[in-house]
Amino acid sequence: AAERSARARRQAAERVLAARTEGWLAVREAVRDAARALRDDPRHPAILESLRAVAAAELPGATITESPDGGLVAQSGTRRLDLTLPTLALDLLESPGARP
Repeated sequence: AAERSARARRQAAERVLAARTEGWLAVREAVRDAARALRDDPRHPAILESLRAVAAAELPGATITESPDGGLVAQSGTRRLDLTLPTLALDLLESPGARP
């Protein structure tokens, strides 16, 4: 009986973990999609301007290109700075304190 009870608790914990993981992945996908949608937002040019300033400060002299996902990528030699909107949004989502 104790073994059956332990197995039931373990299975319940696995189901809860699977549901939480599935929910977390759905949130990540929604955040990534919302970030990509900002490409069509009238504020996107202002966002790009701000990101260009960040890229210039962080990686002076870098080649800066616009990403099809929105945002920018800066590259100088082997150094690369990913300032694409989905990456920035996911970084923020995964920052300490963001995940329950």
